[in-house]
Amino acid sequence: MNKLWFYKQVICLSAMLSLNSNATKARQPGTRNKSCVAYRNQYQRLYSAWSQSFEIRGGRLYDWGFNTYGNLGIGNNITQLLPVQVGNDSDWVSVYGCVDEAGGYFAIKADGSLWGWGNNSSGDLGLGNNININLLAQVGTDHDWVSVASGDKHTLALKADGSLWATGQNTLGQLGLGNNISHNTFQQVGTDHDWVGIGTGNKCSFAVKSNGTLWAWGDNIHGKLGLGDSTDRNSPTQVGSDNKWLTITNNNINHSMCLKADGSLWVWGQNDDGYLGLGDNINRALPTRMGSDRDWVKVVAASEILALKASGVLWGWGDNSHGQLGLGFFGGSYSIPMQLINSDGKVDINDGVLFSFILKPDGILRAAGEQGGGGLLGIGAMPDQDTFITTSTPATEWVSGAVGGGHSLAVYSDGGLRAWGKNNKGQLGLGNTTDADTMIRIGSDSNWVAAAAGSNYSLGMKANGSLWAWGDNSQGQLGTGNTTDQHSPVQVSGTWATVSAGDVHTLALKADGTLWAWGNNSYGQLGTGNYTGHNSPVQVGQDSIWIAISAGEGHSLGLKADGTLWAWGSNL
Repeated sequence: MNKLWFYKQVICLSAMLSLNSNATKARQPGTRNKSCVAYRNQYQRLYSAWSQSFEIRGGRLYDWGFNTYGNLGIGNNITQLLPVQVGNDSDWVSVYGCVDEAGGYFAIKADGSLWGWGNNSSGDLGLGNNININLLAQVGTDHDWVSVASGDKHTLALKADGSLWATGQNTLGQLGLGNNISHNTFQQVGTDHDWVGIGTGNKCSFAVKSNGTLWAWGDNIHGKLGLGDSTDRNSPTQVGSDNKWLTITNNNINHSMCLKADGSLWVWGQNDDGYLGLGDNINRALPTRMGSDRDWVKVVAASEILALKASGVLWGWGDNSHGQLGLGFFGGSYSIPMQLINSDGKVDINDGVLFSFILKPDGILRAAGEQGGGGLLGIGAMPDQDTFITTSTPATEWVSGAVGGGHSLAVYSDGGLRAWGKNNKGQLGLGNTTDADTMIRIGSDSNWVAAAAGSNYSLGMKANGSLWAWGDNSQGQLGTGNTTDQHSPVQVSGTWATVSAGDVHTLALKADGTLWAWGNNSYGQLGTGNYTGHNSPVQVGQDSIWIAISAGEGHSLGLKADGTLWAWGSNL
């Protein structure tokens, strides 16, 4: 298995939850991946920093906001009120802003190269000097970077081999090197090669290992490391004994938030303005579960907190002084989560200090909160906004796709779904069986977020988590409770997080982390412990730690949160 692919999958699929089954652990995991597209697909669109915002559209990088230290990377220090393109390259895949304005900014290209710009007074760009730069500069010559977390004058980064690296200020041990010596080039943190997720805060750091354990180090004021005390650490220290952690949220406020593999949300640290969402203003020095829900898929935190559920519904709490929660008014702070106005069907969220962004399936980016003199919202010379308003037009390029036995599907950034190719079983979903040699849009819906294609059938997922199927159903692979072919999309019962189509069988994950399968089972590819096929979804086992799935011709693969890979079905 390609390590760069593996670690990108583990990191990017952090919003998908998982499970244990009757399958056996894989020894030789080589396979053909037919189609497995995440519900929160792997096409990053936005990132909000302290007082800047970034968006990737069609591989091109755009940004806007304050530019005091060359934060925008456009060759000058002029604040931008509207989005401007950074350079001319069109192969950017991810961008990372700093939790403090006086810090570094990074982006990774499709070739795995790392680029940095902005404030570098503490060496946090890792360029070997302490000179600020307002143009993008490549960090070293390596092409195996997969993720970055930029903190308050220090930076963490992951490589494809699972190694963890740090650079910048280290006065409180935030680099995790076992000392308090600062550096202006990236230094490896320990010797382990099993790190899969990273996060930074105000002079502190967090990381998740492939076995699901969470580690913390650096400044520990208000107990923000989650270790039960307020003592600083200068090397990674395990947070509790749990092994189901998935993602840790970056922020420059002294509180921390993390998702577990079961979809639960945990919080700790400073609790001014109800940051922790626990209904009070009491600090916590240990991870504390927020509510009882188990369908959270992403959380972003600053002075305000936004959290997204698998259904696409958005919740918010904390400070609303500049209308950044989008509630329709300014002022107040909230210590319990509130469902936000017009919050259905979100596919991504991000926020900075006093402003927030949401991305809906129509491909349009919307913003609320402080506009300020730096154009934080990217809407030009307009005042603060207390509701989410449009800040960019949709990009009309495709963002994910799937290839079947003789047909193809593509999801576009406007939320439309298009199909072309062979259609003898209605697999194009157009209401007929006529082949198509050009792309044709399936219906008029604009909330498709993922697609999967089998031999002669298709699956599509909408932003609300609903799953739809059409085409050949001779083996019950559509999951509709019968074996009748469908020439147009028909809904599959349930709310789903991701789906993968095999030859004539289907695998899917729900938001609660459970694994489900249906269709042909001649080789045991459903993982149900027998060879009986099913024409409606059946649960596979009882555990909840799967984070990715892939269905092949007659076999299946699943990846767990602890980094283990499992396989079942045909072994020919």
